[in-house]
Amino acid sequence: MPIEIHRISDGSRWTIPDVGPTTFVREVKSKIRSNFKPQFENGCRLIYNKKVLKSRHRLKHYKIDDHATIDMDDSKNWSSSSSSSSSED
Repeated sequence: MPIEIHRISDGSRWTIPDVGPTTFVREVKSKIRSNFKPQFENGCRLIYNKKVLKSRHRLKHYKIDDHATIDMDDSKNWSSSSSSSSSED
């Protein structure tokens, strides 16, 4: 299922074509860092339905489905504490 990433800082958009409900948020962030670079190294805070997405959760945890748009706030270097990545959903 494709999802769209909307970079808040400049309004640009990028589509990730190959993710699914069981994809971890950390995998989405990795794809973004490789293909749609944020302004800052840790500037990859993802937001969906006004919730900050945590790396340890799968997309289905946030009810993200086909053609959803996720906002990326890359306006500053966010701490890694906002994107913990240990346990599964």
